[in-house]
Amino acid sequence: MCKCIKRFICLSSILIILFIVITIWGNGGDKFRMFGDKTGGIIKKASNILAEKSDEYKEKADDYMKKLKKKFFKNEDNKEDKKDK
Repeated sequence: MCKCIKRFICLSSILIILFIVITIWGNGGDKFRMFGDKTGGIIKKASNILAEKSDEYKEKADDYMKKLKKKFFKNEDNKEDKKDK
């Protein structure tokens, strides 16, 4: 019983990490939609749901990165503005 629980926890954590990696580096839900188009039925519906969630997380990640860049790299932006003038 413990082996089964351990395997389930390991598998679910690997799948979550894989989802996050595909979401961030795979341009949102495009990869999931492509996979869903090649398959049919229930897998297509599940891949569409994953693609929508992936798009939401990708937008949040992009907004967060913009905030971080503004906060930590605002001195470099000011230098570039002065060079342009």
